[in-house]
Amino acid sequence: MNKTIQKMASIAFVLILSVAIAATAFAGYSGGVDGSGYYPVGSQPTGGYNGANGANIAANMSYDLSPADAALAARYPGVGQALEAAKVSFGEYAAMGNGAGMDASHGQAEYIRSHASDIAYGYAMSQGGGYIPTPTSTTFSITVEPCEGGTISPSGTISVTSGESKEFTFTANTNYAIDTVTVDGSAVTLTENKYTLSNITANHTIKATFKKVSKFSMGFDDGTPVTDRNGNDLTARNATIKSGYGVFLHIPVGEMVNLAEAPKATMKATFFKDRNAEHELVFVSSDSGGYFELPANPESPTGAKCAYIPVGAKNKKYDITVTVTAKGVDSNNYSFTHTYTIEVKGSMYDDVQFS
Repeated sequence: MNKTIQKMASIAFVLILSVAIAATAFAGYSGGVDGSGYYPVGSQPTGGYNGANGANIAANMSYDLSPADAALAARYPGVGQALEAAKVSFGEYAAMGNGAGMDASHGQAEYIRSHASDIAYGYAMSQGGGYIPTPTSTTFSITVEPCEGGTISPSGTISVTSGESKEFTFTANTNYAIDTVTVDGSAVTLTENKYTLSNITANHTIKATFKKVSKFSMGFDDGTPVTDRNGNDLTARNATIKSGYGVFLHIPVGEMVNLAEAPKATMKATFFKDRNAEHELVFVSSDSGGYFELPANPESPTGAKCAYIPVGAKNKKYDITVTVTAKGVDSNNYSFTHTYTIEVKGSMYDDVQFS
């Protein structure tokens, strides 16, 4: 009994739908088979889609739903039956050479496509449901692979609906930079550190690499870089040192990040007999970065880390030139040169008292 009632309700649904569609006028048929142009059987008939050529159309047309109509039918219950009925009606009118009827069937198909959700609701009511079916949808997974040196947001595995778009943001950690970004193994270009997957219709994998960024600078004028044995700043105004005494260096590094090796430095001083001779400095690492100093002087009885001004050097100003080089892990090379000027006045013998 219930099945009989449901069948009668379905028939009533189709009739009501036909009346609703028929109320809309469609002048002059110009569409394809069932209004979609879907004509997979044989070649399209000569003479166009019209009543005069209807018999030829009816003999060769396919009554299968087109791929687009089949997808719509799968998503909205009841739409498939309605489209199939429109195609049968079209074929019958074509066989009779009735162009007006072909036009009406074409209008039916177009109406069904544009009102699929309403038709699905009516179909549910005819089946005793009274609800709007939830359209089925396909989901895909976007896998974001873990990376070092930065982050991708969102991360992990993201589920998206077919046709959806998803934006991803790439952020490098401190002292890192974005190196490469690939989607399914192919390199892509970012816009302001973002990338959007548009109209997603398949699973995808996103991967990024981040590279270390080197930084290096010097603090040539920080603190007291050039002093005498008592720690007095020899670069200060009116500061002097007597010949025969030692000059001490403590030249700080400003910033040092991601170097391939320890930085190097050399010193030249015009008070040396060979002014062009380069003397290597020693790099001392510290929590604040590090600094350069002279090595222990073999002429010093106490192993003082200094350069002695030759006894008898003329009273005048002398230059001490320091050159520092460094290499970063990112192939950046750094080179800095700075010159200090000190003044020699007097001799250490002036401090010797003779009895």
